[in-house]
Amino acid sequence: MKLDYLEVVSHDADAVCKKVYELSGFVSFNEPNDSLGGVKTCTIHDGSIVGVRGPLCENEEPIVCPSR
Repeated sequence: MKLDYLEVVSHDADAVCKKVYELSGFVSFNEPNDSLGGVKTCTIHDGSIVGVRGPLCENEEPIVCPSR
């Protein structure tokens, strides 16, 4: 199943970006987009977009949320 978008919320977004970079064949993430909560995005080999950001508020928990 191909995903259109995979959102990852993590307290250490930079570490997640580094791991995705290592596992996916060395994709590059864009600079953080402040208008979208500081998300960093990349497009992986199958065309799916991965977005990684920190929590937007104090009580937001880390999560991985796929979208098709």
